[in-house]
Amino acid sequence: MSPKLTKLSTDGLELYIVYYVYDIAYFYLISMGILPPIISWLKEKLLLQQLVVVLAIPIYGILLILYSAGFTFLLNGKATFFLGFDTVQKSSMRGVLVCALAYAVAYARAKIRADKQVSDQKIYALQLENNILNLQTNPHLINNVLGYFAERIEIYSPDDAKAMILLSELTSDSLAATDEQGKISVQSEVDYIRKYLKLEALYREKEPFSNIMVNIKGYEHLPIAPKLLLDPVVNLLKYGDNQNEQNPSSITIRVHETVLHMETYNLKKLSNKTSGHHIGIKNLKQRLELNYPDKHFLSIEENEMEYRLTLAIELC
Repeated sequence: MSPKLTKLSTDGLELYIVYYVYDIAYFYLISMGILPPIISWLKEKLLLQQLVVVLAIPIYGILLILYSAGFTFLLNGKATFFLGFDTVQKSSMRGVLVCALAYAVAYARAKIRADKQVSDQKIYALQLENNILNLQTNPHLINNVLGYFAERIEIYSPDDAKAMILLSELTSDSLAATDEQGKISVQSEVDYIRKYLKLEALYREKEPFSNIMVNIKGYEHLPIAPKLLLDPVVNLLKYGDNQNEQNPSSITIRVHETVLHMETYNLKKLSNKTSGHHIGIKNLKQRLELNYPDKHFLSIEENEMEYRLTLAIELC
């Protein structure tokens, strides 16, 4: 810009307004449009953020020179480019001021948003923790009451007492601590399934389901999402014809090189040949996608008579 255009005087007040409009427009462009996504992308990399601001300073000067040329063209019908030392010095100083102020505003707004997100997350985590503790109140109460009644009725009905004790153990297992990812050991998962099989046999007054083969030696402590293997077992017991000795139902669980393999097979009950399995399997698929995306394989083969489920999960 020329000294004439930058000289502060009453006659040149309109000129100052024109240039301050440019400064304000550039300030909003940088602080509201360009810097927010860059700060969000670079996050805590302050040096890179500041490098972007430094690069914005010469761009400010170049655009200011073009802006001045356009303004002189409107006044005189001829575009004049001011490239003297005084012009470069003043445009640089103004560029530093505008860009520094724009960065300060953009960074402050980003910091306020980040702090609000952290605060919201803490509030949500506190609500979730309170909800979990509230949900735990009833299982704890049920667990204590079941233990009390088991002692009272043991002398009258040992089987009913055993059922109550097993149910009490299952509720205790449901409250058992998980790791930082909310998972339990493979051994705990297998133990839970065995207890469930015993409880199911007690309330149906029959022998426990025994055709279950487990081979997890050496991998007992690998983590797995809790109750993930329970739905196939529940479906087999509910919809399978488990009394057929010629073609018996079976459950196989094994771990090989940190990959868990599970297979269930059953004939369908005559009354359930075209129904069943769907809700539990839908739940299983959702939990697999949530806990093991791209790390699991699930196959279901069925016809009017038979049902076979094959599952593989990469635990580590």
